[in-house]
Amino acid sequence: MEDSLKRVELDEAFFPVRRVRIQREDNKQSIKRHLAVVDDGGNIFSVVTDKYRLVTNQKACELGREAFSHIFGAEARAGLWPFKVLMPRTRSWAQIDFTAECLAFESCRGDRWFPFLCVVNSYNRTMSLQFTVGACRGVCANGMIFDEQSLKFQTTHNEAVDLDRMVGQALSSGQVRFNFAMIQSQLAQLADLHVPAEHFVAGSLEILDLKVPENLPETPLQAGGWCQLGPHLQELGKRYSVELGDNAYALLNATSDYAGHARAPRMSPALVNSFQSRCGRWAVKMADQSSAQPTASVTIAAANLVAAERLMAFAGQAKP
Repeated sequence: MEDSLKRVELDEAFFPVRRVRIQREDNKQSIKRHLAVVDDGGNIFSVVTDKYRLVTNQKACELGREAFSHIFGAEARAGLWPFKVLMPRTRSWAQIDFTAECLAFESCRGDRWFPFLCVVNSYNRTMSLQFTVGACRGVCANGMIFDEQSLKFQTTHNEAVDLDRMVGQALSSGQVRFNFAMIQSQLAQLADLHVPAEHFVAGSLEILDLKVPENLPETPLQAGGWCQLGPHLQELGKRYSVELGDNAYALLNATSDYAGHARAPRMSPALVNSFQSRCGRWAVKMADQSSAQPTASVTIAAANLVAAERLMAFAGQAKP
């Protein structure tokens, strides 16, 4: 799994990075057609071919600002600011979320939501350069990505690709628009679906597709993480059920809080935006099911209820 995440200021993600030639240890000759991507301290992120285009986090953000302008207009761009920047301690990749106050819209229970643009970039070749539209409750960790109805543009780090042109063409086609009304409607439907507060941990496991091991791993770091995860999800569930009620809307917010929080126990190799996408897909799925077959509650799979019990049992095995 990726090393632990931390929330940083935007400038911290703009550290120097470059491509350098690789030399053989025996004769100091350069290896043809391959280079290393390194930071200002000489730490190696990856080995790439000479056709690899290095896109810095700063350049990715510049493209993100253009993308934001194409989707939401020049007025939104004028008020644009990065409200969350996540990066692992190795600095091998970064996720930068942008929004603007003028784009706030009201959902159920008077909550203010904002559309945001998520920019993901990596130096270790673990992912493509990505731009994805999502929505978050307030300007906080509760972000989710509604894959089926919003932009998701990605491209490889290929030197032959004209990134500025490709991003502009992809986003100015007129086909990409953030559907405020649809998201408002879907979130409102979730607030009408009952979920018992005691099922919130199991519900979070189901939404995120987290697989709880049958036994506590022997590795101390992983064991400690699994011991912490149950109480962490339980505390989020209690907080949001008190604030928003025993319903799917509260469960979704508790889960998306975990998904986007840098200091939460992360017991999956999935990246933050992958978890946020799972939250969005579940929200759309529940809303669609409710529309097609009206129901008063959400059924959590029995396997996840059992997994939640196992997860909570792990907490009692934590070493002091």
